[in-house]
Amino acid sequence: MKMTLATKVTLMRLLLVPLILFLMALKTPVGFLCAEIVFILASLTDWLDGYLARVRNEITNLGKFLDQIVDKLLIVPIMIAFAAFGELAWWYVVVVVMRDTWVSGMRMAVASNGVVIAASMWGKWKTGSQMALLIVLFTNLSLLGQRDIIYFPEWFVWVLLVISMLLTLYSGWDYTWKARRVLFGEGK
Repeated sequence: MKMTLATKVTLMRLLLVPLILFLMALKTPVGFLCAEIVFILASLTDWLDGYLARVRNEITNLGKFLDQIVDKLLIVPIMIAFAAFGELAWWYVVVVVMRDTWVSGMRMAVASNGVVIAASMWGKWKTGSQMALLIVLFTNLSLLGQRDIIYFPEWFVWVLLVISMLLTLYSGWDYTWKARRVLFGEGK
């Protein structure tokens, strides 16, 4: 199977994760700023790979499958790091990981039937809200936040967290609803 340019961009996003985690582990305002910049670039590749696949007419089941998995492998380790630093609630991370594990299991079960369910708009909004939350956390810990150039108040972080949580739960339900049709032949 030939690897498309879009799939290569998706895999590049995965390769940026260790660099982001290394920069976060420095626990310095400069480290967080550099991690934020790399994270934003990685997040933009989430849009870029889909764009390239559509424009070049290279949409593949592998690409659809990998894109969703790589999103999780980008976001979840960073959430865990922020929770370990005391900047993100552990209960939120646990719910995200449980939802992602559930959906990944459903995705594999559906794929074993030869079907790939593409990411829905709800899933895309979920991913976007999680990325936005992480960017806000990066900003607050970076030079920008430490010097009060840009700083997001705690209430704003909580509003983003709640929105992200609701989208996370709803998108999980939405995927389960679609997968049941394939797995159990229910409804349309």
